[in-house]
Amino acid sequence: MQQFSADRFLGKRVRFAAFVKAQDVEGWAGLWMRLDGRFSVTLKLDNMQNRPIRGTSEWNLYSCVLDVPPETEVINIGILLSGKGHVWMDNTSFQEVDHSVPVTEFEIRKEYPEYPENMSFEE
Repeated sequence: MQQFSADRFLGKRVRFAAFVKAQDVEGWAGLWMRLDGRFSVTLKLDNMQNRPIRGTSEWNLYSCVLDVPPETEVINIGILLSGKGHVWMDNTSFQEVDHSVPVTEFEIRKEYPEYPENMSFEE
């Protein structure tokens, strides 16, 4: 992972992209980008959890795209692996993009149900 100042990108749309190769990923893997404000408060996040890399695959291009709010102080980028397996990352890039490129932000409201499910925790 890397962290850097957001100053040059405030109010802009940015894309973190890389080629990723996966081998025997049992859980999931993905690129990730997080935008932090003061006191490390997370403002925006995309960790590819809603479009995970799984199993074994050759080199493919993946990206995370976020709008950088004016209160952003730090941009964090990297790759993650949850569970067993291996991932490799190459030919990374970070750049401003125009608004024709859709954002990939992980929106909690869209990813989680409104109420608890399986309250017996048996499934």
